[in-house]
Amino acid sequence: MKRIVTAVITLVVLAGAALAGPPLICEPFAIGRDASLPWSAHKDSWDEVDAGYKSDNLAADTLKLLDSTQPMLTRMETLRRATVYSSRNAAAGLDLGNRLLARALEAEVRGQANSVALFDAGYFVESMRAISHITSGKPLADIDGYDLARRSLPGLRDKVTAEYALGLMKSETAWPNEHIRRAVAGAPEGSPLAQSILKQFRGQTFAEVKKKLAD
Repeated sequence: MKRIVTAVITLVVLAGAALAGPPLICEPFAIGRDASLPWSAHKDSWDEVDAGYKSDNLAADTLKLLDSTQPMLTRMETLRRATVYSSRNAAAGLDLGNRLLARALEAEVRGQANSVALFDAGYFVESMRAISHITSGKPLADIDGYDLARRSLPGLRDKVTAEYALGLMKSETAWPNEHIRRAVAGAPEGSPLAQSILKQFRGQTFAEVKKKLAD
């Protein structure tokens, strides 16, 4: 996997900011001690999975975590890890994607508000699209994950973190974009969200990023 990443990922320069690889998956999010999918001892590694984890259980394990009312940033890290495991077990990833989509769309058909489920489905779809730049498969490619996640925004409690997520989804076409600007404006300095945002603005303080994006 690391050989593939070295060979394929290039530095993408957009609007003066450098992003090394797809930011939806290539930077772990700051979640402290929150529960997530098993990972290696090197928590800062984006793709160093837990070699002992049985990814055939990926869908059930991921949904159990997501159904435990995780904070938004922790949901994003759980789905990021799930995407990396999916790149090594395509069947498990497709199963998870289908179950996330069914979970979200069933609520919509019934007229129930389930914004978190819409967000989860959209985020995973777009993460799978991002990792397809590194791997050969393109599962769920015909689904607009950004639209699902965008539709979730009005019903979410943590809109600031959701804006960050939407901004990462749009990073290939515009950076920094309006979603990122809103996330930076609303994130408290020193918070896990601010720490995560700074990974896309290396060498700058959060105050510097906030000032730059406010201009």
